[in-house]
Amino acid sequence: MPELTLSTAASQTTLHAEHAAYALAGAAVLAGKFNRPTLRVTSARLYPEAQVTFGDTAVAFALRANRAFLEETVMTVLAEAAAQEIKFGAVGDARPLERAAQLLREAAQSSDEAEVGEAYLTVLLARTRGELRRSWVEVEVVSMALQERGVLSGQEIQHRVDCVQGIRGTTLN
Repeated sequence: MPELTLSTAASQTTLHAEHAAYALAGAAVLAGKFNRPTLRVTSARLYPEAQVTFGDTAVAFALRANRAFLEETVMTVLAEAAAQEIKFGAVGDARPLERAAQLLREAAQSSDEAEVGEAYLTVLLARTRGELRRSWVEVEVVSMALQERGVLSGQEIQHRVDCVQGIRGTTLN
């Protein structure tokens, strides 16, 4: 399996840049919650092409052997679409859904599993939306930073997430 890089098809207008920033922020924040080596964000950039890059490669055999790993990888891919759906009410780009469906097909261990792939994808998309809603402030902060700076390293993303969580912890306790 090639290195996981998530890209959006947004053009460079301000409206599309905002959509792309939320998509990338959703994927980066959710990947950070799962804390898997293959989902460690190395960078997120809006220009020249909007994309989140991860540090390591997920092996297809590992995805088939470990259901939780598969689900977290698929949910990270789905986070782009889920973040746009939460913020704007609709998915701007269907490619994340197609990539997630392909990952599920590749990991299917039987024809029965492959047949229920669409239903499984629907469940994982709902779980992804739930996870993002619980971390929506982090998504907003990372999205704003991406729109302002255009590119963030994995450390810069994690710093922003940690700051938001620290503020939340301080104000709620």
